[in-house]
Amino acid sequence: MPPATEYEFRTGSQWVHLPERYGNWRGVYNQLRMWAVDGTWEGFAGVSPGLGCEAVGEQVQESSGAFS
Repeated sequence: MPPATEYEFRTGSQWVHLPERYGNWRGVYNQLRMWAVDGTWEGFAGVSPGLGCEAVGEQVQESSGAFS
């Protein structure tokens, strides 16, 4: 799974809060949408989680989905 996408899914944050090191959030989001439309996203189903954020030394805090 691409690191930017994994970061978003693991943290539960909004796309606009994607760290700049992953690129422009709109570009990442639109690429994900295109992959979902053309079926490419389904190819990531077998990819092992944990290869994104921690691989670049970033600490990820899991989100409960609630505001605090």
